Amino acid sequence: MDDTVIADERERWQEFLTTEDLALKLRRPVGTIRNWRLRGYGPCGFKVGNTVLYRREAVDDWIAEQEKAEANRRVSA
Repeated sequence: MDDTVIADERERWQEFLTTEDLALKLRRPVGTIRNWRLRGYGPCGFKVGNTVLYRREAVDDWIAEQEKAEANRRVSA
């Protein structure tokens, strides 16, 4: 396989986080991330086979929403 093709594939998959990756990023236990998903909380993820993936952009958007909501709570308090 051509090195360019391998690099393109690697870059494409770096667009996604696994549940474990997300747990590390958010500094939460994997079980918490799974629980959030079951409750419909947290960034939107989707299943590929048995693996849940989260698009990095969706995770970053969700984090920004959490920051904005926290800032709004502080202003109104």
